[in-house]
Amino acid sequence: MWLAAILVVGSLVSVVVGDDLVAQTQLRLAAVQQQVAAATTTEHQLQVSVALLGAPEVVISTAEHKLHLTPASQVVDVPEVPLDKPLPAPQTAPLPGSGTQAPAPSTSVPMVNGHPAYA
Repeated sequence: MWLAAILVVGSLVSVVVGDDLVAQTQLRLAAVQQQVAAATTTEHQLQVSVALLGAPEVVISTAEHKLHLTPASQVVDVPEVPLDKPLPAPQTAPLPGSGTQAPAPSTSVPMVNGHPAYA
């Protein structure tokens, strides 16, 4: 009889201890979830502020007012360069006073997948 009573009391105590451990873990989980939610909100706010600082209007205003830059009076488009033809090798000259000749320009450019491969 005493053994049965001790087993019943012991099992009830173990259930209470287990329930307490589950409750403590749930409290810690709730606290961590609140921290994650706060960090997510802060991250979103920081992303929005970075995006606002990178807006073209803000960049132009900063360049004009803080850096005293002026916009270009005329914008010139760069001519199109065909990608299927290799560019000619540049003409190079030796440095003044070096006394060495520049290497002869190469006339062949290695191609990779139909495009010139430059080192």
